[in-house]
Amino acid sequence: MRKTFLTPLVAALLAAGSLPARAAEPASAPPNYARFLGSSIADAVEKVLPSVVVVRTEAVRYRMARDWFYGQMYGIPEKLAGQGSGVIISKDGYILTNNHVVDEAEEIEVVLDDGTKHPAKVIGTDPHTDLAVLKIQAGRGETFNPVEPGD
Repeated sequence: MRKTFLTPLVAALLAAGSLPARAAEPASAPPNYARFLGSSIADAVEKVLPSVVVVRTEAVRYRMARDWFYGQMYGIPEKLAGQGSGVIISKDGYILTNNHVVDEAEEIEVVLDDGTKHPAKVIGTDPHTDLAVLKIQAGRGETFNPVEPGD
């Protein structure tokens, strides 16, 4: 029942021309929306890719274990590795990422688009909005490619 209702509706919308036509194609050719959207997404990715970074973290958590013979509790350290992404928001190396990526991290490493690695430190976090700001610790005078803010 649902398919029979939606098929004529979609056909009517397409026939009425409610979807925008692409200017480069002749009027007789059917529009190729997949190619149009694919190239738009590819253009956006190409533009922001130098500003996207990989954020790698390491943390140590202690798991409690009981020695049943002597009755004592011990903390057994577990080394945890995490990974997330972030976006460079300023030329001097400030990065916007998620709080859960860097939460309880002891070491933070940032990998840039060209593969270079830099240590980073947490500047501030907000667990309620799950946002964190990091600062790349790079050499003096080194600049980075920030993302351009959109509207």
